[in-house]
Amino acid sequence: MHNKLDTLRELYEGHSPRSHRFRDSLFIFDLAAITYVIVSSFWTPNDLLSRINRMFGVLVLADLTARIAISRSPAREVIRPLTLAEIVAIKPTDHSSKFLYHGLMHGSFGIPKTKRSPHSRCTGGGT
Repeated sequence: MHNKLDTLRELYEGHSPRSHRFRDSLFIFDLAAITYVIVSSFWTPNDLLSRINRMFGVLVLADLTARIAISRSPAREVIRPLTLAEIVAIKPTDHSSKFLYHGLMHGSFGIPKTKRSPHSRCTGGGT
């Protein structure tokens, strides 16, 4: 019986029709995510965009976690340029970047805020 890592490895690295469909789906997801980032950068931030950002962030994080889990060299996988780019997409440095970070910064996941988001309202004196 295959364990979950064997199944993931087959999906990501296998040659079966199922594996090809899975990787085609990942490619379509990547195109959708890129399109969303470009198009949504022109929209005013709102709750719906925040939810969509978190959804994409969770999916990107799941994909990244799966690839690291099945890697024969997880440390090498983490320092690959494309992996680092995904980490940047999950944890943006400015408001135009998307995904999971937005939910973390606004306390949407029950995690205490540790620093102020550029879009959060100032409720006290000072900046």
